[in-house]
Amino acid sequence: MVGASMKEGFAATMRSWRLLLPLYILNLAAAVIVVTPLQFALQQYWGTSVISSPLRQAFSIPALVEFLLHNGDLVRTLFRIFLTVLFLYEILSVFLDGGILAALRSGEAQGLSRKLFEGGAAYFFRFLRLFLISIPFMIVGGIILGLIDAPLSSLMDSSQRPVEIFLVLGARIAVAVLLFSYIRAVMDYAKVAAVSEDRRVMWKAFWRGLGFSVRNFGRAYGMFLILLLIYLATVALHLYVNSSINESTAVLILLLFIIEQLFVLVRIGERVWFFGSELSLFSKLASVVAIRPVAFDPSPAEPLPHTGTPHAPLP
Repeated sequence: MVGASMKEGFAATMRSWRLLLPLYILNLAAAVIVVTPLQFALQQYWGTSVISSPLRQAFSIPALVEFLLHNGDLVRTLFRIFLTVLFLYEILSVFLDGGILAALRSGEAQGLSRKLFEGGAAYFFRFLRLFLISIPFMIVGGIILGLIDAPLSSLMDSSQRPVEIFLVLGARIAVAVLLFSYIRAVMDYAKVAAVSEDRRVMWKAFWRGLGFSVRNFGRAYGMFLILLLIYLATVALHLYVNSSINESTAVLILLLFIIEQLFVLVRIGERVWFFGSELSLFSKLASVVAIRPVAFDPSPAEPLPHTGTPHAPLP
């Protein structure tokens, strides 16, 4: 069933290819808005620092240390920019997630840009409430992670062999990824439930998504992890391609820019694939749980023997 849902989600993504262009434009506009103040802030630093050349060309530990120690005001500015960007990204994601789900739910291949914006507007405040609901659960997840990570951290500090340190570090990263990816999966299925069942009370949508992901843990979470691994593989391939291209000529710089934009489109398509697969799996498994056939005998009940006194009819 997981494979079938992923195939259906991929097919829905291919049918909705017109959806990728407005999503790409919105992401590009958001990136420009982010890069502009960041570039301005860094330019203030680069204009006076002798370390600017190595910092621009590649990651440099001395440049980073000099940057952090001697540019406290700029670091605080960049931190505020980072928090603002993170907040705006979540707001944009809330809007886009509603639009993507509404467009996929319609099952149509035409007018997807209109459905994207209409769906985003229709579900924006619902998904915003759902995002606020998720914050306490993210905090609880952080507490649970801290309890699990504490003994692993102690074990890592006491380890002497590099292999042991590497394995413990890998375990710590894996625990964090698995825990928070499950919370993300729950919120995804809550959004799917809100759109599929037109729920307006987001607490009920959240419990619906949580109940669905718990009852169908292997399938729901397993499919989410498979799609997440595909996404991470795409990111790794992107980084490898970027590192393989030497930006020595204008042609190579243009080639790198084109490759960058293609990878952006691929990652956007993968997000649509996520929701398409989750919609498909939810429609299959939720209907199985919700519709339980009840055995019914159509034959009429045999009448009671006549005793001369009236009796109440059988229910």
